[in-house]
Amino acid sequence: GDWTLAVAGDHALLWSPDEDEETAVVVALEGDPSWSRNLAADAPAIRARLLEAARAAPRYAEGAAEAGEIDEVLRERLRALGYTD
Repeated sequence: GDWTLAVAGDHALLWSPDEDEETAVVVALEGDPSWSRNLAADAPAIRARLLEAARAAPRYAEGAAEAGEIDEVLRERLRALGYTD
């Protein structure tokens, strides 16, 4: 399925929007290079904030960029980052 990665500060959330939010994993970006420790239960406020960001992120089907299905706002963001012309 699809996966969403949301990052804030020194934490990241890995979550499949096709799955229940309880399956979301929160990891520390520093000090746990293998992302083996799930901090979701220990950091509920961080988990909630990252889940909110993940739910708000636009979702695109694989190949959407090649098919021209990206909206202009995202296209401008990608252009500003140098990912597209």
